[in-house]
Amino acid sequence: MRRHKLSHLARLTLISLFLQVIMACTSDVDTNSSTGSSAQVLHLGNGTEPQDLDPHIVTGVTEHNIITALIEGLVGKNPVDLSPEPAAAESWEINTDGTVYTFHLREGAQW
Repeated sequence: MRRHKLSHLARLTLISLFLQVIMACTSDVDTNSSTGSSAQVLHLGNGTEPQDLDPHIVTGVTEHNIITALIEGLVGKNPVDLSPEPAAAESWEINTDGTVYTFHLREGAQW
């Protein structure tokens, strides 16, 4: 008789857990994935906690990913042919012997 009660209790526990999992999967809770899709926002995880955000000190990928997201260079790379294109600088000039570069910053650029 006692074995039968334990078996019955085990079945009820499994059914209860199964129902909880089903309810969790079908709930209307907003997640980063669902809100990101509707708002066109990309959410990125760090993986680990960054050790520092000083570009002169850091050596890890986690720190590099954060710094890259925070800082825009004077020029960027064209995604098609990787040629330089304006970023923080709207234009630039190079002297004839290639030793002096003069960058003209975008109007309204902020630091």
